[in-house]
Amino acid sequence: MEDELHPAGTVPTSGKLADFVFTTPQVRHLAMSDGRLLGGRVTGSEAQRVTFDRVRLESLFIEDVSWTSAQLTDCTLSRVVFRRCKLLGTRFVATRFSNVVFEDCRLEYADLDRVVSEGPVVFVRTLVNETTFSDCRFPGGAMTECELKSVTFAGGDYVDFDVRGTDLTTVRGAASLSGTLITPEQRYQLAEALVNELDLRYPEDDA
Repeated sequence: MEDELHPAGTVPTSGKLADFVFTTPQVRHLAMSDGRLLGGRVTGSEAQRVTFDRVRLESLFIEDVSWTSAQLTDCTLSRVVFRRCKLLGTRFVATRFSNVVFEDCRLEYADLDRVVSEGPVVFVRTLVNETTFSDCRFPGGAMTECELKSVTFAGGDYVDFDVRGTDLTTVRGAASLSGTLITPEQRYQLAEALVNELDLRYPEDDA
């Protein structure tokens, strides 16, 4: 696979880039619109800003990268693996996922807004912190051995989304997780999460 890839010093602002490996260590702004990234590998790169509009990312490995203030709008990600990536302030807006994996990643201060999966979306051993899932559609995916901190689910469809093996105690919007696959023990985690969202008062006994 690696022998068939050619080095790419830059990512074009539009058009198509195929069968490439991108290893530029530091990039100020990674921007592309109405383009296609196909059959490549992005590794060991740090971008201060990423802007992808109407871009198709297909059959990509994105490994050991750090993206800050990334925004992917109206994009399509198909057979994309994020591995050991640090994604800070990333926004996926009106984007389609199909067979996308986040493995050993950090997804922090992120927003997934109207992301629809047409194939399984899998999160494995990933830290998800200060992140909101708004009206996403992730049926049949999975979230395994992940650490969730201040994660909000605001509407969406998670039927058959497998969250076994992930602690759900601190999630907000737990009612949006209707139809997910859980273990019996996780019923108590979800109950605690729902109670924590309520403004309950415990008055002292007057007696």
